[in-house]
This record gives sequence, structure tokens and C-alpha cells, in this order.
Amino acid sequence: MKNNSLFCLDKPSKDDIVVTYLITTDLDFDSAAVKLCKEQSLSNALGDDPDVIKRYSAKYIPSSLIWLGEKQFTVNVAYPSENCEGSLSMVLSAAGGDTFNIKSLYPIKVLDIKLPLSFTRNYLGPFFGVTGLREELNVFGRPILIGPVKPCVGMQSKAFAKRAKEALLGGTDIVKDDELICDPTYNHLENRVRAVSRVVKETEDETGERKMYFAFIGSGSPTEILSKAAVAEQGGANGFMLSPAINGIEIIEDLQRFGLPIIAHKAFWYSAHTANHGISFSIFAFFQRLCGADIVITPAPYGTFDVMSRNEHSDNISVLLKDIPQIEKSFPAFCGGQSPSTVPLLRKDVGSDDFIMVVGTSLYDHPDGPTAGAKSLRESFKKT
Repeated sequence: MKNNSLFCLDKPSKDDIVVTYLITTDLDFDSAAVKLCKEQSLSNALGDDPDVIKRYSAKYIPSSLIWLGEKQFTVNVAYPSENCEGSLSMVLSAAGGDTFNIKSLYPIKVLDIKLPLSFTRNYLGPFFGVTGLREELNVFGRPILIGPVKPCVGMQSKAFAKRAKEALLGGTDIVKDDELICDPTYNHLENRVRAVSRVVKETEDETGERKMYFAFIGSGSPTEILSKAAVAEQGGANGFMLSPAINGIEIIEDLQRFGLPIIAHKAFWYSAHTANHGISFSIFAFFQRLCGADIVITPAPYGTFDVMSRNEHSDNISVLLKDIPQIEKSFPAFCGGQSPSTVPLLRKDVGSDDFIMVVGTSLYDHPDGPTAGAKSLRESFKKT
């Protein structure tokens, strides 16, 4: 059972899940690759049936090896789709589960996960996506502006709604809760949703523009989250936001039963990211799109959340906007110190207007107030 040839493959099958790893190690290439394959498919216990290993073990692809330094290389590993049960959660478990605990392979990073069509066709993707949200808002030919109500904690529902309306009057298309507020005693979800939904309708009447409000529901167990979604829907919310890294990535699918668009927040995904360890954010972005997120809040350069390379930024945009048969595109939504000055930079990066600006500080802390802040941002959307 020590035959390493059982753990390598000339090329993956069309139904394999192929994971690209960045490995930094003192081990030789073959030993490192085999160790990873054994741990992440057989949990290092080989048993006494070679047919089990042949059929179910992960296998590295020697021809995919790229040396980046004396002790660092990238390699592709193929996982049988059967091992992952048609579930993205199980894909993450296979690709990353105990991967990051292997002392001799530390640090290690999952750079990419390629899923076969036989796997992705189990997912429906966004109900709305880029096209559907633009139609809902009747906004075309420019980016969309989201104003997360600030300050995000401490205000009661009436004051919260007032701040939301000020932003909406200036031209914000969508207001939303922050990921730091769901159902506190001083601003219960039900009260807040009703108050903000009321000012959304008032602002639509005053401006003649369609407006939307997304309520954050990511507090508690999956059962409690779905209960909060029902409360938000009944109170008039136009959509939901949750934090899939915290709440569970596939709960997005459960929320689609309400027929409202969904924002996937980036909270906690960052914890999986360093240059040489963790998981590339673009994998999470892509998986959230498959599960049905209409808007995916992604790391953004040019601001306070500028922690990733420009290549990773491009990858995040690509996985959300590339054409995939029968899967709608998701909006990349950029936040973290965004302002009118970053609009042309992001427009160039995306190559179109199919992106969202999530702006807090430069909108709500504008010296002339949130309405003026929103007007300034909307003005910056005009092409020069």
C-alpha cells in the first residue's frame, strides 16, 4: 500500500474536481503531493483494498507542476466528484478541510477550484443577477450605488430610517443594513424593516426612481435566519443580506424560496487569505454566485480594504461576470473607502458599468450630509 503511483494521474477525468494548490515545504515534490492526496481523501488511513484507493483517492497531476522557488510549487490535484456529494460545502471540505493543519505542508494555499459541468448544473445561480437587478431598479448604463446605513449600530429604527432616506434622496439606489446589526434590543429587525421600507416608498414617490432596501438577517442558527428572512419579507424588505462564511454558504439557496435578491457579504472570508496560505477569495465569490447570490461584496483596491493583489482583484471580477451556461451573472460590489475618485478606476478594472459601489464614509460623512454625499457619487458615475 506504499505505491505512490496510486496517487497520481496523467490527466483528470471530465467529472473530476480539480484543485490548484500553492505548496511551500521542505518535502520533495512527490512526497508532498502524495501526503496531501492521502490526507484529503482517505484521511491517511489506506485500508487494505487497493480498488478503494484507485477509485476514491485524490490524485495529483505531475504534468501540472510549476516550480516557483526551491521549496515552493503549484500543482493540480483531482478529486472524484463522488467524494463531494454534489455539495459545494463538501468541495470546500475536501479541498481545504484539514489541508491547513498539515505541519509539513504549512503554509499552503488553495489558488483555484475547477468544477465539472456535471457538478455545477446542480446549482441554479442567481434568480435576478445583473440583468434582473437592473430591471428591478430600472437602472442601465451606469454602476449601482448602495449606501449601508451609517453609523451601523446604536441608532433606533426611526433615526436609522431617517439616515436611510437622506441617502436615498441624494440618489442612492439601495440602502442596506451593515453586517454588524441584525436584531438588537434597541433596533429590532421588525421595527427597522418597517421603518426603512416606509421611507423607501416615500423616496420613490418624491424622486420618481425605484429604490430598494436589503435587511441583514445573518444572526443565529439556519432556522433562525430563515425565520428572520420571513420577518423581513413581511415587513417590506426588498432583499436580504447575510454573511455566508459565518452563516453557511449553501443557506443562500434556502433563501431563494422567498423570491427576493440576496447580497453575500464578505465578512470572515478575509480570514482565509494570505499570500501563501488559505483560500483565494475568488473561489468563495464563484461559489456564492453558484448558490444564488445576486450581489457579492468583494475586496476592493484603492481604499481601506486593499489587501489583495491586482490579479486577485481581477479574478474576483471575472468569476462573477464571466459567461456560464444557464447561470446569471452576479454583481461585484466594492466597498472599503470607495469614493467618487475610485469610480473611474473600478470602471476600468471591470471593463463595463456592471458593478456596485458600496459607500459608507464618503456618503454619510459628507460635510453637507448624506444627501449631498449621494449626489456627489451619482455625479461621478457620469462618463467623461
